[in-house]
Amino acid sequence: MKYYVRNGVLERMFGFELQLRTHPFMPVRVYGYNGATYRDELGNKTFETLYGIGKKRVAPIFTTVLHFGKNPWRTNLRLSDRATMSPDVARVMTPHFDDFKVRVVDFAGMSGDELSIFPTDIRIVAQYFRAKRRQIEYVPTKLVFVHTRQVWDFMKYVAGDRRFDFNSIMAGHRREPKTKCEVLDRIIKKRVEEAVGEAFENGFENGRKKERLELHREMAADL
Repeated sequence: MKYYVRNGVLERMFGFELQLRTHPFMPVRVYGYNGATYRDELGNKTFETLYGIGKKRVAPIFTTVLHFGKNPWRTNLRLSDRATMSPDVARVMTPHFDDFKVRVVDFAGMSGDELSIFPTDIRIVAQYFRAKRRQIEYVPTKLVFVHTRQVWDFMKYVAGDRRFDFNSIMAGHRREPKTKCEVLDRIIKKRVEEAVGEAFENGFENGRKKERLELHREMAADL
């Protein structure tokens, strides 16, 4: 949750949900999160003491789902998509049903022009997942990181690939990489060095050295 405070008064809050796949009950989840936060505003002394709210008003909450998944998010956007009613009940009660729709930002489905309005760190991550969705070769960007460690920690856990471990990327280097090209160069170099070391330990019989080198180059290329 991100707070926006002006002159000591909380004016609005922004909530963000990260998703790698469509969740059928995301409208229910977001509806519940927002409701719980509004209740906190009314009953939490911290809001009243620090931000001057809770007795006479509440700060509005804007929650957005950030989607990086392989498939577009086209369904289960509304509470009504999962609220089951019989035809007879629906005919009478639908006009009185308080529907709720989640806002989804589909980063992996955006074009380069659409991504250009976002900060560089978000664009770097989105370009990676966009290539994954389209099943095309990922071309490393030359955009410069603003928060290098945070981006790679995010990539390690979200992409589920330990090759993005920041400490591993920094091993043997004093300077943080500035672009994703530089990071991938380090990963490829490390994998090739590991392959050479493994080949020396186990011998070069039957062309195993070449096979290992090619295997690790392919692994790095998958990034």
